[in-house]
Amino acid sequence: MVLSRSHIYVHLERIVHNVHPVRHARKSWVDFQVIQGFGTGWGMQMSSLRVQLELKDTPTLVPVGIALVMFIQYLGATIIQVIAGTVFSSVLASELQKVELTSMQHTALLGAGIKGIRTETERHFPELLGPILEAYNTAITTVFVSFDQGSNVSISLLTYTYHSLFHWQVPWRGFCVPWVSSGC
Repeated sequence: MVLSRSHIYVHLERIVHNVHPVRHARKSWVDFQVIQGFGTGWGMQMSSLRVQLELKDTPTLVPVGIALVMFIQYLGATIIQVIAGTVFSSVLASELQKVELTSMQHTALLGAGIKGIRTETERHFPELLGPILEAYNTAITTVFVSFDQGSNVSISLLTYTYHSLFHWQVPWRGFCVPWVSSGC
């Protein structure tokens, strides 16, 4: 039940984030981040709780199971960040070409980093602030939408796999780890 609730919160935040205009004040974005935090927090905890529930009869394997779950979660997050950065950079480059910046403006803008975009643009070429913010918004939204669609596919596969395994009553079979249990 909590897993489905986490999924709803994360998708609710993504929907609101995608329809929220760029020019809104920063403090209006905090509410959406809190909503996503609830969803992500519940979702991340459920896998560890599920491992503890499945391995309750073999307490020596609980730390191994939790460590494997955490490893996969962090590995997945690392891979997603690399892919998201690549998607963001390629979409941003194509969107900034539409703004028709000079090479000096383009270099100055990318050199300012994410935090200094608005300041750099307002200082050197304020007339392009709107199109540049829209370019960044398009790049960020593309990353969110592509990973939202990917999470929908993964949740569907997870649900299918979960129901398939438990429909056929496939039990968790313990494995022997010599340094954890002495009965190997």
